[in-house]
Amino acid sequence: MATKHPLFGSAQRTATENSVGMDVRNYLTVDLYLDVTAFVSGTLDVTIESGPDNSTWFAFPTPVAFAQAVGTTTELLSLAGNLGAFIRGVATMGGAPDMTFSLIAVAKA
Repeated sequence: MATKHPLFGSAQRTATENSVGMDVRNYLTVDLYLDVTAFVSGTLDVTIESGPDNSTWFAFPTPVAFAQAVGTTTELLSLAGNLGAFIRGVATMGGAPDMTFSLIAVAKA
């Protein structure tokens, strides 16, 4: 069974922010869908972090990151194996950021 979870709901953003966390303890894989639907300016770097308790966060031993966005784009990353207990997205924006994007996770047992 797959579970869909919006880490970042679709919205216009102008500053760096962290997404909500997602409990992945009962899942074997997670597909992450980044959808940048409008892009005025700046840069967007989205990475994925793992944590034991949904409040303390760590980078994966091998960094999990989408390619830097400098315009509209859609990308997919798949995670499998030791995911930790929770994951979240980190959206780091540079320049004078103004963009609309979402990050959706689909977890599978």
